[in-house]
Amino acid sequence: MSETIFENPQEIRKGPHVFENGKYVKVDNFIPGEYPKAMYHADYVHNKKDGVEYGLTESAVTVNNRAEEEALGPEWKPSLIAHGIITAPDAEHLAKQKAEKSKAGANWRAALGAVPNEDLGQKHIDFLQANGMPEIKTLAELYNFAAKFTGQQMRSFLAEVAAWKPKKA
Repeated sequence: MSETIFENPQEIRKGPHVFENGKYVKVDNFIPGEYPKAMYHADYVHNKKDGVEYGLTESAVTVNNRAEEEALGPEWKPSLIAHGIITAPDAEHLAKQKAEKSKAGANWRAALGAVPNEDLGQKHIDFLQANGMPEIKTLAELYNFAAKFTGQQMRSFLAEVAAWKPKKA
């Protein structure tokens, strides 16, 4: 490593450098490391709202080595696009979104898009009660609960209910 210290902050842009002991030092043959890096889960929330507490899978996690990355598990990816999450849509994607919204008009069902079209019913209530939510007793309570789901959470919920086999009394 070279000992050239950048005194003028504008000079930092002239080449690779590291921050050591409070100063930017020029480095020769800089090779970026693989770590640290951010990892993302499919439940990641891109547009976070103030005052809302987000869970671990809804936020990015920084890993510092391969062991930490492997400990997260295979459902964590190093990019959002690997989960199909678009944070900066291109013109084609924006045009497609606009066309879908236009097509939907005032029809809220058309605006659901990729959310599965399945009626919620007693089996869904029974599933929630069997999984620690005894307070969900009516369809209205079920709809209020499910209305908070993202499309991906709804698909996951519906798949779990479909695979669920209630215990016989």
